[in-house]
This record gives sequence, C-alpha cells and structure tokens, in this order.
Amino acid sequence: MPTSTELSPQSVEESLDVVVGRTVHMLMWDQKLKQGDLAPVLGIQQTALSRKLRGERKWTLDELRTVARALNTTTSYLLGETENPRPGGPVGGIVAAGVGPAGIEPTTSTV
Repeated sequence: MPTSTELSPQSVEESLDVVVGRTVHMLMWDQKLKQGDLAPVLGIQQTALSRKLRGERKWTLDELRTVARALNTTTSYLLGETENPRPGGPVGGIVAAGVGPAGIEPTTSTV
C-alpha cells in the first residue's frame, strides 16, 4: 500500500486539449459562432467538435492551424502560450509599430 500519492503531470496541470477547447469556445462566443458554424470548417461533425471543446478528444496540429485561421488568432494563443489573441502583435506587426527586428539598427548619416 503506497504511503504517498504520486501525481502525474496531467493531474497537476490541465491537458492542452482542455486549454485549447476552452480558448476556442471563448473565441467562438466572442465572435457569435456556433459549433455548427465551425465544425464544417474542420471537416468534422458538430458532436465531435463538442467533445473537443470539452477536452474529451484530442486536437490535431492541422485542426489547431485551421481553427486559429478561422477565428483570426494564433496557435500560440490557442495553446495558452501568449495572452494576445490577435496575430501580429501591435497593429500591423512590430515593424509598423516602429520597432524593427532584433539586431537591425537604423541607418545614420555620417555627413
């Protein structure tokens, strides 16, 4: 009889399927989309999407990419890796915000 309870990594943290499902559901709510609207985009039945949204079925990489595009977000946001739901960060991306890529310095005149 074990004297201590060992926790699996899945029991300590939510599975990514649950995180993705909750995030997709929230974005659907914000955009007033129904499961019947999104399921055909993924090529699955509404009941299968419902199970994915509850974290009962796994998301494939192709489905993550398709859902991200359909909901105008990033896969990083769906996975909970970023708090910004919109692709590109600041309006138009970092270059439009006046910040160039790392390591690139603006030209200066020596005249």
